[in-house]
Amino acid sequence: AYTVDGQLALIDGVLKSLAIDQCAIVGHSYGGALALLFAQRHPERVQGLALISPAAEFDKPPWYLRSEPGRTVAYAMTRGLLSRPQLFRKVLENAFHQKDKLTEPVVEAYRERLLVEGMRDAYQGFMRELGTANGFGFDFANITTPTLVVAGRHDAIIALDQCRRVADALPNAKLLILEESGHSAPEEEPLALSDAILEMTARDAPSCSSRPTH
Repeated sequence: AYTVDGQLALIDGVLKSLAIDQCAIVGHSYGGALALLFAQRHPERVQGLALISPAAEFDKPPWYLRSEPGRTVAYAMTRGLLSRPQLFRKVLENAFHQKDKLTEPVVEAYRERLLVEGMRDAYQGFMRELGTANGFGFDFANITTPTLVVAGRHDAIIALDQCRRVADALPNAKLLILEESGHSAPEEEPLALSDAILEMTARDAPSCSSRPTH
């Protein structure tokens, strides 16, 4: 289910299936908005948040995404884009500041993941939600979970000022600006990002005994 409630239920289901009562959640872009909302609804279960270029502000979507026929046409255009690797690469470049990180294997990996069975249903569900949502109704002042907000200095998708506003609105947040990143910090500055997240989880979730390696 690609509704907001459906995505939050997916997070909840994963945690329950793994018998995890509390955790730190990392969310990137739209996933950052979902992570924030999960913490807002279930504060007792979230020990820390790491929000990478969080999409926490939503403009009114274009008219064609607010109707089923418009979304159908947009989907056909998207499929056409995916069938043209070089054009797809040009679009994907908007998410990267370090263009050398956008190698041909990386571009192809992104493209292949958008050609899987079920793409139409995923696209329609996601766009339908964006077409009807006027923001998620965040109650920033009452989200007291320790939070790391990560912004790419050169992000052309989620502006640095938007990340600043999110960090300023949250009572217990720290802003980290990655100087050599655009919207794809996990690929552009992976070590700096992972070190910051590990530092945050070690500080704010000391009961977590295991640490991933990188």
